[in-house]
Amino acid sequence: MSKLKIGLLVDSVYCSKYIKDLICLIEKSDSLELKKIIVQDIKVENNLFNKIYKSYKKNGIFYIIGKALFLIVIRLEKYTISKNKFFCNHFKSYDLSQYDLNIYILKPIISKSGFVFKFSDDDISIIESLNLDVLIRCGSGILHGRILRTCKYGIISFHHGDNKKYRGGPAGFWEVLNKNPSTGFVIQRLTTELDGGDILFRGAFPTQSFFTLNQAMLYTKSNIYMKFILENIASKKSLQILDHGTPYDGVLYREPNIYKTLLYFVYLLRLLILKFINRITKRKSIWNVSYIYSEWTKSVLWKGKVIPNPKKHYLADPFVVSRSEGSYLFVEDFDLIKNKGAIRLYKVNNDEVEDLGIIIEEAFHMSFPFIFEYDEEMYMCPETSESEEIRLYKCIDFPKKWIFHSIAIKNINAVDTMIFNKDGYWWLFTNVDTSKVQEFCSELLIFYSHNPLNGNWIPHKKNPVIVNSGIARNGGILVDDKHHYRVAQRQGFLKYGESISVRKIDILSEDKYSESEFCTLNTNFDKSAIGIHHMHSHKDITVYDFCNRV
Repeated sequence: MSKLKIGLLVDSVYCSKYIKDLICLIEKSDSLELKKIIVQDIKVENNLFNKIYKSYKKNGIFYIIGKALFLIVIRLEKYTISKNKFFCNHFKSYDLSQYDLNIYILKPIISKSGFVFKFSDDDISIIESLNLDVLIRCGSGILHGRILRTCKYGIISFHHGDNKKYRGGPAGFWEVLNKNPSTGFVIQRLTTELDGGDILFRGAFPTQSFFTLNQAMLYTKSNIYMKFILENIASKKSLQILDHGTPYDGVLYREPNIYKTLLYFVYLLRLLILKFINRITKRKSIWNVSYIYSEWTKSVLWKGKVIPNPKKHYLADPFVVSRSEGSYLFVEDFDLIKNKGAIRLYKVNNDEVEDLGIIIEEAFHMSFPFIFEYDEEMYMCPETSESEEIRLYKCIDFPKKWIFHSIAIKNINAVDTMIFNKDGYWWLFTNVDTSKVQEFCSELLIFYSHNPLNGNWIPHKKNPVIVNSGIARNGGILVDDKHHYRVAQRQGFLKYGESISVRKIDILSEDKYSESEFCTLNTNFDKSAIGIHHMHSHKDITVYDFCNRV
């Protein structure tokens, strides 16, 4: 198969970490080839005094003050993010000349507004002579004119924001200020409309606590999907367009003015004060498990009976197996001293609760003890992401005795895996962190097999089937006579597991997947609750967890 010939359009031979990372991703792909870098020769005012004076003449003194305040924000956050092990190089620049790439310097024709970039016929001829399949825009300007038609599949660009809500920039800032639960991104083929091109991919990640951290997370994780789109083009020899854009009724976002910057300072100050108070008072978010004797569609959550947490532990992620002698709840037992989870077992019979103790514990953290049956034997697939494996355990003496059985999938950073049988296949749903920054709430992958034990799991052709922190993360499975329902966590702004969405699986096959929302469950059943992120049911008993502050 011939490789997809790719070029990058940048503003300088000195690039950001994220352009460098994208180059590395492309070079590691067997179906992609990057040989051409096109640098836009943009005149930059290097004299700071002249730059400030021109800006003052054009925009006025309040613009200058707002700009200065925002630069202070950047400087403060630059220090903070330098301590983050995943994003410490967020502000670092890299020299593209170190790569074995052909670099072309072209001079755009810039409009009076400074936003629209066109290119001369001679420069267009140079780009056309490169015979590129795709040009990726990694630089400035709204591109107009013939350049949009110089490559076989056009010019592809990120928009780091949900273009239905935010067009403009700075990327990742407004979502934090407005306390949005997620920060979106799109990959688009450019048209003449800013941030309104043909959509090739759309996704969203949890909004982080401050601007530059949110931006770094957004840039890092979205890069993976640019590679995904490019490899898809190389494989199918065509663009797969999701939609051609929708009307936009918002403003064009720019760097915040004085008022908005001061609001952001107030937000940061409040965040720091709350963190300090929580540290001094040692307040924690504690999860609890409840059960209710009811089929899940008829459950009334305020009637649930809470299982007391063991001292200096909390319980979460319950799964239930109902038997004639009682019901058995398999839960995550999180040890607050060890900062590690294990699998604990409870037997409940009406109001009687019997603690049967820890039944599985490893050197690594364990949670989410998903239970399934195969050939009349019972198996558990707990969350074991620290081992970088999806592991299976077999019950040899129900309900207490379990042994390690096998590895379902090796070398995978995955959490909250669910395995079930439907329409002749065994299906494995799991949440992954493709960028390895310990963010597991955004990406849902599916695998299938004829046998859940042999390790021969085939990736779904539409993987990742969901990239959206609002609904991607698993929180349990529910069934009725006709349907399977995936329980999905909904993340709030800086709130893990704020609510759950019960989602009916409408289509599930080797190459198709779709689901629709059946209902949403919030924490109205308990005034002290601040989160709910899990539900499961078997026969006439339903279990769920909820979070409060202590």
